[in-house]
Amino acid sequence: MVLVRIARSLRERAHPVLLISPPGSPLEQTAREQSLPHRSLLPRLRYLDMAAAKKLAAISREQGIGTLIATRSRDISTVVLTKVFRRGLRCVYFQQMQFGHSKRGLFHRILYRNLDAWITLTEAMRRSVLRNTVVPDRRVNVIPFGVKTDEFDPGRFSRAGSRRTFRLPVSKQIVGVLGRFDRQKGQADLLRAAPLILRKSPRVHFVLVGEETRGEEGHLAELRALVKDKGLARHVSFLPFTSEVPRLLRGLDLLVVPSHNETFGYVAVEGMAMGIPVVGTDAGGLPEIIRHGDTGILVPPADVGALAEAVTKLLRDRKLYKKMSASARRRARGIFDFEKNIDQLESVLASLA
Repeated sequence: MVLVRIARSLRERAHPVLLISPPGSPLEQTAREQSLPHRSLLPRLRYLDMAAAKKLAAISREQGIGTLIATRSRDISTVVLTKVFRRGLRCVYFQQMQFGHSKRGLFHRILYRNLDAWITLTEAMRRSVLRNTVVPDRRVNVIPFGVKTDEFDPGRFSRAGSRRTFRLPVSKQIVGVLGRFDRQKGQADLLRAAPLILRKSPRVHFVLVGEETRGEEGHLAELRALVKDKGLARHVSFLPFTSEVPRLLRGLDLLVVPSHNETFGYVAVEGMAMGIPVVGTDAGGLPEIIRHGDTGILVPPADVGALAEAVTKLLRDRKLYKKMSASARRRARGIFDFEKNIDQLESVLASLA
């Protein structure tokens, strides 16, 4: 979805953009729904697909494309091969997932040497790239793609109205988690912390929002069983995925991102943009989003006691809460505003030309 948002914003700025993906992919469907130009291409080989590279070169020549941006690591070799069939083409890799192992072998050396730029989301990812590859420092750029802060604006919705829309208790303090139902996302940690939180803040209601990864179902049933085992049925709501994220967030008092590992953490940016302090884990890219003690509180992953203490502290200390709320909104608008991030992307692409 980040790729679609980037394409849409570049189009709004009068840049010609073409999305390319396998036929029948969710990206193709979304491009059609949003009237974004799209072409289908299905590489047959995992790496070095010569036929796919030839077709990609033909598409780029036909459409007058000067820069190709790969968003999956497995597609880098096909994109780089395209240079053989179309001289002067520029190739960029947009990395959205972390990797922690070395890629300094001959194959990767040749591959990455032909990339004109590498874009990551965080400084931690950038350091990992420099540590594990031979990509020159000058080619690795950090662009923390965030949200359109005019859409994530608390002034657009009322708290009571948002809660009524999602059938949440209007008079309670709402603590929410948004994201895939996955063991690594840490929703179970919040449920285990819930009894500790309720002892000091009995008016708290918890809401877990999301859906399971297709083909990896089962964790939602585990979470529901945990709610029953802890006697939390009247204190917890489960909601399905919603596209109305700003409206939903407006109904929360506190956002929790309890992931055991999180490459970036878009939902933390979304919550901050809505002026919601975030309790997150000191994992992955979250420490670069959440300023501990300023826009939220960071706790160790899977530390149920620390998580309960942080949530309770923010719910009970209204002065601290208001301070963090203002700081969170200010930081989101300053660093994670999507249009400012597109400015950064334009600058990188212009430097290649």
